[in-house]
Amino acid sequence: MKQFHRQPALPGKLGIEIQGFLDIVGYLTVANDNEGNTIRRLYIQPGALYQAKHRFAGMNIKSIDAPSMQRLVDLSDQAAQVAVVTTPVEKKG
Repeated sequence: MKQFHRQPALPGKLGIEIQGFLDIVGYLTVANDNEGNTIRRLYIQPGALYQAKHRFAGMNIKSIDAPSMQRLVDLSDQAAQVAVVTTPVEKKG
């Protein structure tokens, strides 16, 4: 069987290169939670068969269940706060 590596459906190398311009690239799928309920899951770290990435510095998040734009904005805000806390302050003078 031939395995496919999923990436954005763009011509040529553009499917890979376009990801450099984005803060988050995910793979959305349907999954079952521990109770057997069907949920949407957005994977934001790469897997064996798909490409994904995020720029949430300092946050080790592999997936987001029931993703929405508001949840992504909230994660971005949390990552910005983590970056501010962990970035050393330069002393002047």
